[in-house]
Amino acid sequence: MDQTMLNSPPLTMDELSKLLNRHIENASIATIIKDAMQRRLADVHDGPPQHEEEHVSLPVTCG
Repeated sequence: MDQTMLNSPPLTMDELSKLLNRHIENASIATIIKDAMQRRLADVHDGPPQHEEEHVSLPVTCG
């Protein structure tokens, strides 16, 4: 695999930390969505749902 050098300065620790936190938040949201989709698919295959809609709260961050 070829590597290309970027013409930008290296990221600071603060920038790296923000990017990592954003990645962790995105992964958490993706997991919540995947789990909800799997539950919905299970409901479709098992017949009409016997419970009320579930509400999911997503992580909220400031910054």
